[in-house]
Amino acid sequence: MTRMRVAPDQSDQTARLSLVFFVFLLGTLAGIALAVVTDALSRTNWGGPNWSFVGNGALVVLFSGVPAVAAGGWVALALWRVFHPRWGAAALAAGLATLAAAGFAGFGPVLALALQGLDTPEAPATLEAARLTLATTFVAPIALAVVAGLLLTSVLVRLTRRGAAAELVLALLACVVALVPRGFFVWVFLLAPLLLPLMVSLPTIVTAGQVRRGPPLIGNLWLAGACVALTAGVLAGVIAAQWVQTR
Repeated sequence: MTRMRVAPDQSDQTARLSLVFFVFLLGTLAGIALAVVTDALSRTNWGGPNWSFVGNGALVVLFSGVPAVAAGGWVALALWRVFHPRWGAAALAAGLATLAAAGFAGFGPVLALALQGLDTPEAPATLEAARLTLATTFVAPIALAVVAGLLLTSVLVRLTRRGAAAELVLALLACVVALVPRGFFVWVFLLAPLLLPLMVSLPTIVTAGQVRRGPPLIGNLWLAGACVALTAGVLAGVIAAQWVQTR
């Protein structure tokens, strides 16, 4: 009798560990794909006024794609575990919204120059130029991520106070971090890839756990573990692919 009670628990534990490992593998494949695309673009001559994918210019693809994959995967896991019928479409929407927000952050200075009708970044700095750069690089990505996160949650499940509060805290944190004079590169290559996918996905993650269609497939801790495994897998895939490319 004791063995019969323990066996199901062990089976469930094994199934959850297998899920986390499977998610890690999917993340690794996505990371490898992103690294390959980034490398391929870096070898082209694609570009335009004040921007180019040649060399390190292609890194903007990597630093936009990784957050997009993370946000889409997190939303997919959060909705799949509560049997939501549109978890795949939600993941795609979250990924595209994060890709757009991170793209705004990366191409913000280019857009600012374009809006001023300038063809060179050597133009004299003005107050108007500073405002446009702030708007396109910091304000627009944060606003897009917040709107996408709240809209996605409202359409798919039901936005709760807890989800809205989580989004508000993240938005305020992003605004404070963005206004600290840390520089464009720190924002684009470190802070934006971390905060933007959280702003898009967190309201859905928080709310989905409260709007269930039955007992969830995995608990909150296992959901967190799967999200971490996905992110770690993407990063591992990127690093492994870049290591192979440099050999």
